[in-house]
Amino acid sequence: MADRNYEPSLSSSFYPPSSLSPLAWAAFLGTSWTWCIGMFLPVLLVRDYGLWGWIVFAVPNVIGAAAMGWVMRRVDDPERFYLRHLFAFMGFSLVTIAFHLFFMFWIIAKLLPGGAIVCLIAAAIIFMIGLQNGGDIPAAVAVFVVSLVCWAIFAMYGWTWPLTTEPARDMTELIYLAPVCVFGFALCPYLDRTFQLAYRASGPSSSRIAFGVGFGVIFLLMILFTLCYARRLAAAGESADFDTIGAAAWAIGIHMALQSAFTIAAHLRPTTRVFVPLIAAAVLAAAIYGIAALVTGGAASRSIGETAYRVFMGFYGLVFPTYVLICMIPLNTEPTRRQTSAFAVAVLLALPLFWIGFIEQRTVWLLPGLLTIVTAKVVAMRRPETAKAA
Repeated sequence: MADRNYEPSLSSSFYPPSSLSPLAWAAFLGTSWTWCIGMFLPVLLVRDYGLWGWIVFAVPNVIGAAAMGWVMRRVDDPERFYLRHLFAFMGFSLVTIAFHLFFMFWIIAKLLPGGAIVCLIAAAIIFMIGLQNGGDIPAAVAVFVVSLVCWAIFAMYGWTWPLTTEPARDMTELIYLAPVCVFGFALCPYLDRTFQLAYRASGPSSSRIAFGVGFGVIFLLMILFTLCYARRLAAAGESADFDTIGAAAWAIGIHMALQSAFTIAAHLRPTTRVFVPLIAAAVLAAAIYGIAALVTGGAASRSIGETAYRVFMGFYGLVFPTYVLICMIPLNTEPTRRQTSAFAVAVLLALPLFWIGFIEQRTVWLLPGLLTIVTAKVVAMRRPETAKAA
């Protein structure tokens, strides 16, 4: 049984049912989802596939996250649902924190002098503010407003038309990448415990407004900002000279640092022993960076940082959505041993296919990977006596 001092239930957490406006929780949701995927993955996709890369990222992301406000209304008991999948929620938060620790030293530190330290200090401050009753809401609004100011500064000092980037890769690759984007962005939100806790706080009657505005307006604005700086940031990254974009780099760096800080703080908030997940996340981030360094072998043509980033993305494209598909659906049932076994086997079998698709960027291999996962889901759904008779 989970240690309640380490991982409280929804009712004993810092997010009890609240009378705050659903628009307030929309600000929280939109800010908590603006992290190193929304702030950087479109940079890689626009570099490789132009505007269509951003569209393939944005559409399933916005719709998938917003839809949770409707789908969760079908859950009979949100607290029981949360505790039923507690270790999956904890794993999602751990990987997310590790992802941001890596990201702050890989990208934010290059854009903003002392950016990693700024991010950690901001995360500590936001965490402490959040300990106050309702403190998460003004913190989220403040971070969102600062990001809008950073967007304005970028427009003044670093604006380039974002839609003229020539695709660096074959556009047909998007045909194979798009289903994985839908798969990941449609299912991952259900393992984000900040979403689960915000859903309970906003309440079923207001959740559709909170999630709809949070992702259809606030988060959408943030990834439109990413689209605006994608071309400049990709060009600077290729030359390894972020100083070439001057004040614009500071604007992007501050935006990334504060948004990442809020996400780290939000994922630490349900815990009381914050150093435990922080240390575990740091070890995980270092391990994944080491794997990336080993894979690239120091080849100048491949970026260790980008490889590590793609490895992290594998969690959100493969591991977490596969768990949701196989072990969480139907929503009001306990995960069975058959389901957890099918989940483990599906991930192991699909892993090499997703590696080829994500890391080596031969995206056609993602389709048999998805087929493997769907097959595992079908097997997990079959009743044991049916399977024996077959």
